[in-house]
Amino acid sequence: MPCLRPTSRPRWRPSYHVVVAQDLTQTVKSFYAAMARRDYPALRDALDARVEWNSAENFLYAEHNPYVGVEMVLGILRQIDDDWDTFAIRPEETFVAGETVIVRGRYRGKLKGTGFGLDAEFVHVLHFRDGRLLTGRTYTDTAQFRDAVKHLRRPGPPERAG
Repeated sequence: MPCLRPTSRPRWRPSYHVVVAQDLTQTVKSFYAAMARRDYPALRDALDARVEWNSAENFLYAEHNPYVGVEMVLGILRQIDDDWDTFAIRPEETFVAGETVIVRGRYRGKLKGTGFGLDAEFVHVLHFRDGRLLTGRTYTDTAQFRDAVKHLRRPGPPERAG
């Protein structure tokens, strides 16, 4: 029985763009550095126009899950700055698999007006498309944030006229 072998290379090649792991590693480092600096123009450039973020269930900043769109996602960081004197998002490990990145790190901060300290582990699961963040999901120790809420004085809903 004869062995069949292609006589020539295929004439077409798929046309698609793949960001290699090394590129995403640097992209992720730049993304977290921009968050640390609160560099909103750089963060806007790092986010896909249809970005979607889901904060951990029962998390202080999960009230509008899913956050869809660049300004909604950046609004989370703005709310954090409104609530905390200091708040750092410190990645410790990064795992890249194709266009999916898992980042493990720590949130550290001091709540405004109370001095309440926070040191909570987090995991972010990030999905990229063409080098831009398309979706993100947070997992963290929500109990520490729940305890922080007890000390936070956010304006409540307006009183009803009765």
